[in-house]
Amino acid sequence: MLAVHVLHLIPAWQEAVDEAVRVLRPGGALIASFPGGEAATQQQARMAPWRPAIREALAQHGIVRVRSGARTPQDVGAYLGDRASARMLPPVAVPETQTLAGTLRDLEEQLYSWTWPYSREQVRAAGAAIRAWAQRENVSLDDEHLVEGTLEWWAFDLTR
Repeated sequence: MLAVHVLHLIPAWQEAVDEAVRVLRPGGALIASFPGGEAATQQQARMAPWRPAIREALAQHGIVRVRSGARTPQDVGAYLGDRASARMLPPVAVPETQTLAGTLRDLEEQLYSWTWPYSREQVRAAGAAIRAWAQRENVSLDDEHLVEGTLEWWAFDLTR
């Protein structure tokens, strides 16, 4: 069973894991991706240069990332206990060309799950603040920047 970019979004993630275990046979595996970890730490050096300004503008408008769900493979492994063994799979490089304009569009359309609790007006006000910052700092909205992300995968092999 494959869980891509999902367990960290589900507040009651244990129920989702239990359902996966229910439908899998012993010897089957739940394969899941997780945000964060060592790859994310290394990725910070390769993030888009405008990210700190975006975080600051969002915070000034009361928009913060609220974490829910399973954040790490250790969360899932500890929950599964002796029902499964965990093993890291080879990471997958995810290069992406980003522009500040595209990031703002995604933010204002509330594409990111962490923006969902906030009103459209609140998110748009933050977007306007980011645009004002870009104009003051002479930062182009359309310059492309290569962000080299990494997706970490883990297999939870069912033992019973």
